Amino acid sequence: MLILLSDLHLMDGTAGIHHLTADAFREAFDDLAKIANKAKPKDIKIVLLGDIFDLIRTERWFDVPPEQRPWGSAPSEAAALDILEGVIAKNQESFELMAGSLGDVFGFPAEPEIVFIPGNHDRLCSMYPSLRRRVREAFGMPASDAPFDHQYLDLDHGVLGRHGQEWDAFNFEGSETFRLQEYTPIPLEDYFRVPIGDLLACEVASRMPSAVRDALGENHPQRDHLYRRFQDLFDVRPMIAIMEWLNYQADRNDEAVQKAVNEAVRRVGHEFGDIPFVPDWIDRHDQARNPFDEGDVLQMLLFIMDSIKITRFDRSLRQIEGAEKAQEDKFALKAVEDFQRLDANPDLKGGILYAIYGHTHQADQRAVGVVGEGSKERYRMYLNTGTWRPVQRHGLSGKGFVNWMNITYTVVCKAGEANWGGRIETYPAFQTWTGALRDV
Repeated sequence: MLILLSDLHLMDGTAGIHHLTADAFREAFDDLAKIANKAKPKDIKIVLLGDIFDLIRTERWFDVPPEQRPWGSAPSEAAALDILEGVIAKNQESFELMAGSLGDVFGFPAEPEIVFIPGNHDRLCSMYPSLRRRVREAFGMPASDAPFDHQYLDLDHGVLGRHGQEWDAFNFEGSETFRLQEYTPIPLEDYFRVPIGDLLACEVASRMPSAVRDALGENHPQRDHLYRRFQDLFDVRPMIAIMEWLNYQADRNDEAVQKAVNEAVRRVGHEFGDIPFVPDWIDRHDQARNPFDEGDVLQMLLFIMDSIKITRFDRSLRQIEGAEKAQEDKFALKAVEDFQRLDANPDLKGGILYAIYGHTHQADQRAVGVVGEGSKERYRMYLNTGTWRPVQRHGLSGKGFVNWMNITYTVVCKAGEANWGGRIETYPAFQTWTGALRDV
């Protein structure tokens, strides 16, 4: 039996405390143990599909010289390890739970084995030997400093799992393997290249709260409250709604706050644009043949931050939102491409039924197609494992943003195991569950 989940985004607390506590893990594992006892599997794997650790959303990078940050000229492994240690320490109870015997504590019929697949926010956990060792120690895995796999392929369960940043041009720099007709694992070095999303999450989203606080001055009564509120910036969905979120936060406060927000946005935008990595990235991604490519999008963002007042947000900028909405089906369509490449390999053809990704923070299930005929007909699905952190969602009325947490996990049983209703499966079958928790 496979249990797949992703996007816990466990943080060190310096850029906000938004993740779930150990109690949430206990509740989830209690439910998963009940499912497992129905299935009666001989083996269980818990596949963590990336962004489990968040080494990007932290203010501790601002204590590190710019050249030693991951996007600097001399990235520091020691600094990355120090931040990882901070994440583990802040979530000590949760890691103690996962590193212990889940079988003994929750009654799983077999001791679960943890498999870690890095995402973009825990990319550094796979880059450096010291971080690889520490991650394995935190999960109670066998000691090793070998790199982690970035894809999980399991024919018995009919699963291809990956984090999904591969399909996000702002969080993955691409790979030549996408040009191949047959499925080929992406080389490690392609995952080690720095994406611009790292800088957006750290140098913009993580810096904005302190920039607003500094702009307000020490005597404003809402200074600390607004600092904490602006730590929610990273959780706004869709991402394009960030500009309206900033507008909303400014508009519901006094003139001093509105002025501070405008000043903070301009300051952060200037500092972001001055990072040497940023113009280099724009040059590499600004394609003359494409009138609105990733380079153009980033340049437009810099222009917006520098030239407009958030409190006079121009809704004509919704043209960017059109580009965002055009990406909504992208991950499901990329799953179709994954299946096509898999089927080009005679050893894999028709054997993978589920393409399972994370990254989007939106749990999803999409029908892809049917393989086989008659009694051997099998369904193919794209599944997304969602997130375990809060999301700020723009209200349908246009009035404000609503915040709640989800917990999503996906379970895949192989042939011979029982599903939730007790029926013995003749081929791999999935179930996915999402719960909602009002974030207070």
